[in-house]
Amino acid sequence: MDGYQSWLASKNMSVIKDIQDYLKKFNADGTYSFIFSHEPFFYYSDTAYDITSEVIKGLNQQYKANKGK
Repeated sequence: MDGYQSWLASKNMSVIKDIQDYLKKFNADGTYSFIFSHEPFFYYSDTAYDITSEVIKGLNQQYKANKGK
């Protein structure tokens, strides 16, 4: 892997870790048994169970809080 690919992989893993860490906090009360990422192979999903906007809002708040650290 060249330098750029290594850097990109590192950044991707960092984002994934941030999301996973946030989801642990988000689901601390155990409301959800599973939280799936949206993948193109899902042909149908009930929007009543879609927590994407809540998760993005929380991730953005977490990012802003950690931005200056």
